[in-house]
Amino acid sequence: MPTNRTPLFVRLPRDQATALDRLADVTGRHKQHLVSELLADRLTPGVGPVSVGRLEVANTPEARTDEVLTLEEAVRKDPQVIDAWLLMGNEYARHRELDRALECFQRALALKPDYDLATMNMANLYRDLGRPADAIVGLKHLLAVNPNHVQARQQMAQILLDEGQLGDAERELTTVLQQDEQMAAAHNSLGALRLKQGETEAGEREIRRALAERPDLAFAHFNLALVAERRGDWASAETEYQSEIQQHPGSYMAQFNLGKLYEQRGDRAGQLRAYQSAVLGNPQFVEGHLFLAKLYLDLRRLDDAIESARRGLELQPGGEWAPLGHFVLADAFAARGNREAAARETEEGHRLAARRTGKSSTNR
Repeated sequence: MPTNRTPLFVRLPRDQATALDRLADVTGRHKQHLVSELLADRLTPGVGPVSVGRLEVANTPEARTDEVLTLEEAVRKDPQVIDAWLLMGNEYARHRELDRALECFQRALALKPDYDLATMNMANLYRDLGRPADAIVGLKHLLAVNPNHVQARQQMAQILLDEGQLGDAERELTTVLQQDEQMAAAHNSLGALRLKQGETEAGEREIRRALAERPDLAFAHFNLALVAERRGDWASAETEYQSEIQQHPGSYMAQFNLGKLYEQRGDRAGQLRAYQSAVLGNPQFVEGHLFLAKLYLDLRRLDDAIESARRGLELQPGGEWAPLGHFVLADAFAARGNREAAARETEEGHRLAARRTGKSSTNR
């Protein structure tokens, strides 16, 4: 969700990581435009390995809870109560009021700049908002004050890993495991790193070690599902994704990848349920909205396709997957006989795709 508020930490230039490490392959051909060609060139099977839990988002919007009302009253009476700002930020995040959550964490840190819980929760929120550079700035600030904070360092390593900065991530994980060799989350992240480096067996060993330490560790079963996918063991992959979802109902990435498995075996009903669950679990999940839009288009649910595509484009108008959104809109409008609107969307989709291709060529 975009915000006009000034972040507490100065924004760093965003790394030029692509979605290749984050999104699943799309199969099948698009009927009127070059959607499948675009996707075939840009995607790899399976969402990239991840491990650190993110702020869990409630599945449905709710009125403010008694907890939120109590906390709001507390900070009205005394705005210097640091923990009240932290707890209220957590509650706002759970109920999708992400700008308010961010403001609460910033207020807590204004009162106590080295407050580790506020920094780490805000970093998770920044990451879910698609602002990893802001998350890293905050974590670096915390680590400058306390270099031995292994949880903050592991969290930063995971964000670096998600952004494709494998060398930096490995250095941070090495430091973490030197400080705490039993840290399950660090072993899971290291396993994810090994998977990205193509070392499947080594990655699986680290992930299983993490699970032995903490059977309920978030994203461990998710990563084992990726191991199974690499081996073509689709049944095991489905089991692992389901285990992740059962243990952590807010695991929208597991839902998304599960949808891709259902797509491969032609189970469109299962694919639809999984994609819908993914965007319900994280309404800011741009790729989820756009892939759901394409599925709606294939199902000839044109109104739903248009709504989902527009939602994805609202969240990230010039993002990695914006061309897909415009191509879906073009086909939906063409199916309705609106040739002028279809032509506009087709032109914009090709313009954005060409711009992304140009950037990729420049960065090689």
